[in-house]
Order: sequence, then C-alpha cells, then structure tokens
Amino acid sequence: MERKIIFPLLIGVIVINFSVTGIFANLPFYALGELHYSLLMSSSGIGILAGSLIVKGKWMRSVPLGVFYILGIALIGVSWILFSLLKHESTFIMIVSFVLFLTGWVVVGMFNIISQTIIQLSVSEEQLGMAMGTMIGVSTSIAPLGALLGGSLGVLFGSHTVMILFASLLVFVSVFWMSQSSIRELTDFEHIEWGRQDYWKT
Repeated sequence: MERKIIFPLLIGVIVINFSVTGIFANLPFYALGELHYSLLMSSSGIGILAGSLIVKGKWMRSVPLGVFYILGIALIGVSWILFSLLKHESTFIMIVSFVLFLTGWVVVGMFNIISQTIIQLSVSEEQLGMAMGTMIGVSTSIAPLGALLGGSLGVLFGSHTVMILFASLLVFVSVFWMSQSSIRELTDFEHIEWGRQDYWKT
C-alpha cells in the first residue's frame, strides 16, 4: 500500500479538529439553554463511542474505504451545516439539532478507528511511531487555533454563520479527498491487509 495516503489523511484529520474546535467555541451562544448545551456537549462522547463500536462490525471489513471516507466526511459537513441552520426555540428543534450533531460525531468516531488502522497497515513497524505521533501532534496543535478563530469570528458575525463556515470546510475536504487517487482507490480492509503483506515482503 502506497505511503502517499498519509498526507491526504493528515489534511483531513487537521481540518476535522480545526472545524470541531471552532464549532465548539460557538456552542454556548448557539445552545437554547443549559439542557440543550449539555446534550450537545455529550454528543461528542456518545457519538465517538458509538462510531468505534459500529466500525468493529464484520460488515465494515468489506466496505470500500475510499467511498466511506469521501461520503463520510461529506455527511459530517452536511449534518453540521443543517445543525447550524436551526434557530427556532422549541423542544423539537433541540432534539433534531442533537441528532444532527450526534450523527456527525458517530462518523468521526468511525474515522478515528479506521484512520489509525490504515496508518498501521500503511507504514513499516519502524516508522509507525513517527507516523502516529505526527498525525496526533499536528492535529492536536491546530485545535487551539480553531477555537480562537471560531470564537473571535462568532463574536463578529454570529455563532450560526461561523458554525456553517466551519462545517463547510468538511465538505471541501470531501472534494479534496475525491481528487486524491490514494483515497479514492482505497479498497476494503481485507485487501489492504493482503496488500500490506505483499508490500513488505518485497
């Protein structure tokens, strides 16, 4: 499996972290009250846990990962754009916004597991620590910038507008990944594991 896949994956991880922190910085102004805010904050943990459990299913081993990456991050972006557009104060809107925000986090949870697995299958054991460290370090270091920029823009332009902007970045990542053959041509885990065995034997 070609190592050039790591760069576009890293771009996606960076943008996800940047967008998430920018959106989180605006949640206190977006939320309709303490209960709504608590629900939205809990959705990240619930969604990531659910996503990590879903991805363990045997059916995931036969899913084309390139298609999953491109459509998955587009789903996160669209869900969070719709989530950001909701403004009316009602119990129904609170529930819908929670479901939309949670939907994105479920996919993020799946991405976390799949991305780490792909990196483990893409690099040699000697380079694994460096590859994982780079991905985690770079994506984590960009998070404060997203929070600072998101909060500052939220004060100037309003939380809904800024959250839509940050969510739209995820849709652009989907387009970027679609243009990358290393992502687009990703097969399922079964073929990746088989290709890795052949790759490191040569």
